Formats: sequence, structure tokens, C-alpha cells
Amino acid sequence: RLHIRPENDSIASQSAKLHVRDAVLAYLDAACPAKSKPDALCWAARHLFELQLTARHALARLGITVGTHIRRCAQVEDRAFADLEKDVATLSETVFPTLDIQQGEAMQAAILAAKADRDSVGGVVETAVLGMPCGVGEPWFDSVEGLLSHALFSLGGVEFGDGFALAEGTGSLCNDPFRLEDGHVVTASNHNGGINGGITNGMPILFRCAVKPTPSIAQPQQTVDFLKNEEIDLTIAGRHDPAIVRRVCPVIDSVTALVLCDLLAGRYGTDIFLKSREAF
Repeated sequence: RLHIRPENDSIASQSAKLHVRDAVLAYLDAACPAKSKPDALCWAARHLFELQLTARHALARLGITVGTHIRRCAQVEDRAFADLEKDVATLSETVFPTLDIQQGEAMQAAILAAKADRDSVGGVVETAVLGMPCGVGEPWFDSVEGLLSHALFSLGGVEFGDGFALAEGTGSLCNDPFRLEDGHVVTASNHNGGINGGITNGMPILFRCAVKPTPSIAQPQQTVDFLKNEEIDLTIAGRHDPAIVRRVCPVIDSVTALVLCDLLAGRYGTDIFLKSREAF
């Protein structure tokens, strides 16, 4: 994506923006080795690890961190985020991403039990983003929730803040009152997960993703042979994970970092990644 910020909303400034855009696109067309969308996708696939690592390092320089833990798996629940900074730092050093070690061990035992039954289990993972400045995003198509969900929906489902539980509350309870703290505007609660109307409000971004059970299981399953037009039993051989919630956590961290970098570039321009936290 190409982000060019005009000085203001005047006709002259907007015209200059379009002129710069056309000049940059012309340069890229001549200089970029990827001459087509498939070429560009292949390049991105080959450099995916480098891209996500760069995104996470860029956010860290700006004081923005991301952490994901398994909130629930096989009916075993981890504790919710409490001390966010400490919890996110802890997750970066854990092998099995839970905040409660004993609950993590119980989850692993339940996963192995499903494997013994030639079955699989799903779960819910919870992500926290710390340090994201306010005013990023927009209320329409490029809302923060919309862009993150677009990248994460392949997992199963996404909810922000208190999510669907907000439907059972009232406005007086679900609104996040604003107040001043050390000269900064903060909210007294965070039911909306750090986002109001598609735009960050400076509070931690919180969301959860539903992860369905691995569909490739060793038990016989009913399916249809479409060539023969008949019902058959399918047994899948080979090695398949009985749960992918553990593998999903670093993926969510990386995808989130890429989306946030794109949002920050749209708000501040790409020069923001050469600066520090004080730039906000």
C-alpha cells in the first residue's frame, strides 16, 4: 500500500499529492522486479518471515508490543490478562503460551487425550497490544477492527474488548468513561478493547480469536466421492496436530504487527518507523 499525506485539504495540496503518487508508481513500475500481482505475492511469500520480524522490531522501537495466550482449550481456561505489561513480557519467554503454568499443563494433557482418541480440540486465544497511540484507524472500511479481522478471520472468529458480552449490558455499564491521568486522557475501563468507532483511543487493544479443532483427524469421517457420486468413509493418515491453538499464537502476533504497521504508515507516513516513542 502507498501512503502519501497532503499538507492540507486544499485543491493545490491534493493535486500535489496525486502528482507525487503518480511519480512514485511510475518509478516502482520501472524499478520493481515484480511486474505482476502473482510475482509480488511470490516475493512476499518468500520473505514472509523477514517481513513479520521487521514489523515486530519496528513496533518495538515505537514502544508497541504484542502478546497472545491461549485463553481456553479443551474446556480448560487460562486466567485473563491482569498486569498487561508483565503478562505480555512473560509470554515472550514461555514455550506453551499460557499465563497460568498449571492450567497450561492441564491443557496439554487434554490435547494429548484428544490425540489418543484420534480426535482434535479447538480453543480461544487472547491478544493484547500495548502502546498503540490514539487516533489510528478510521470509522469506515479501514477501521482497526475491520483490518485486523480481515487478516484473522481464517481462524474462525474475532471479538474485541468484551465482544458479544456487550450485547447483554447497558450503555452506562459498557461505555468507557474518559478521565485525566498524569496529564493524559485515558479511560476508566476498557470494555471496548482500546477502540472507539474504528479508531484507537490509546488504551490497550484487546481481542480474542476462536480457533476451530483441526479438521484432519484419524477417525473415520463421512464424505462424498464426487467422481463416483457416492458416499464413502474417509480416514486421514499421517501426522496432524490434535490442536493448533499453540501454533496460532505467534502467527496472530505477527499478523497483528503487520496490520498495525500498515495502520501507522497510513496515519503518520513510513518515516514514523525511523523514530521513537516520542514521535507520538
